[in-house]
Amino acid sequence: MKLIIMVFHEIRKQLLNQDKIGRYLKYAIAGIVSVMIDILLALQVNNWITNRELTKEKVKVLKVRYQEFSDNLSRFVAFYRIHLKRRKYNEILMATSLGELSLDSISYLNRVAGDNHTCDSLPCIYNSIINSGKIKLISNDALKLTI
Repeated sequence: MKLIIMVFHEIRKQLLNQDKIGRYLKYAIAGIVSVMIDILLALQVNNWITNRELTKEKVKVLKVRYQEFSDNLSRFVAFYRIHLKRRKYNEILMATSLGELSLDSISYLNRVAGDNHTCDSLPCIYNSIINSGKIKLISNDALKLTI
């Protein structure tokens, strides 16, 4: 690099010493244009790399959110089955006279029918996405609302 700078410095000196101002100006303008092109290329490469990283981060966020949604859905299905079982046992208790059932059966049916479970989703990843500002990575407004 130092060698290149020295060569250009020598060319500039020769042009100025030989009173070739026109050629020197062309040389100077070419140098300025060259530097500008280099800067623009560097900025373009930097933007490309940044966009690629943002896309990777967006895909990662969506995959993690999908996994959280799948986990919450599995939990909901399990709780739904518990409530179906509870409903069935409540119907049995209501339809059957207590004299027809043994004390153990009544106790079991009453315990299962009385169990109260709630299914709250786990919004850990969702809260993390919102709080970190990563929701801005998602450009699709409909997808943002769905999330």
